[in-house]
Amino acid sequence: MKPLTTARAGTALALLLLVGCAGSSGPPRIEGRLTYKGEPVQGATLVLFSEGGPGEFFTQNVQLNADGTFSGTVPSPGTYKVVVEESMAAKESGAPGTRARLNVPEMYRKRDTSDLSWTIKPGTNKQSFDLKD
Repeated sequence: MKPLTTARAGTALALLLLVGCAGSSGPPRIEGRLTYKGEPVQGATLVLFSEGGPGEFFTQNVQLNADGTFSGTVPSPGTYKVVVEESMAAKESGAPGTRARLNVPEMYRKRDTSDLSWTIKPGTNKQSFDLKD
């Protein structure tokens, strides 16, 4: 095996640093699970409201899977208010008046009344929420 030359060693080091930094670049990833009384919340969307200043405010919608799990990204790290809304698919399915309503307490459905928040950092963030009455 030949010893590394200074140029090769420098290139190898630069490549390692580049690969190491690539893992933390890009928008923060989020994943977790939403339950109500221990049961998965279905037919819902997790809505994250940023708590940024003027001009920095935005929302991010994350669809829930049938088992209550979710995954996605947010545009930037920060603190987010967490709200649960009925998904568009659930709103549009079934005949009017016959579809099941979102079965979570009303307080979690509005930004002003939800007591859920999540501080999201760069990289991957995992959080589970079990809603209570």
